[in-house]
Amino acid sequence: MLALIIAAAISSGASGKGRLTKQDVDKMVESLSNWGRWGKEDQLGTFNLITPTKRKEAEALVQEGVSVSLVHNVLKQRAFDSPPFEHRMVETGLMPGKQSAADVYSAQYHGFIITHMDALCHVFYGDKMYNGFKKEEVTDKGAARLSVFSPAASFWIFPACSG
Repeated sequence: MLALIIAAAISSGASGKGRLTKQDVDKMVESLSNWGRWGKEDQLGTFNLITPTKRKEAEALVQEGVSVSLVHNVLKQRAFDSPPFEHRMVETGLMPGKQSAADVYSAQYHGFIITHMDALCHVFYGDKMYNGFKKEEVTDKGAARLSVFSPAASFWIFPACSG
């Protein structure tokens, strides 16, 4: 939904029709919203549309069993739009008494260097997340709702907003 609003804002500015106001955006958010469509406690959003029947229909479209790799080398230098993939040694042979080495890898899944999908807990509009859940349910410990680990979303793998 937010992607549609951004596209509308870009095309509106590019076409010379003027800038969108906050009221314009609020109106689009309300008219395009799926909040409540699957009930007050829904945490899947439009993923509710991907039913077992739809999966079987999609599977029937496959004509060849070709796998395609989406792998690319990790970028270890800052890109213009996002921080780099990070590798850091946390235990080394220079530390007294250590019998092994240990390292940490981290990445921030934003910008154009890493492909990802955000969980619904990742986007706030005003003081709310999808379906009206409070944004304060996302803390430094993870997300209490709309995370990739919610029972309803257990078949989806998202890297952002783990619970």
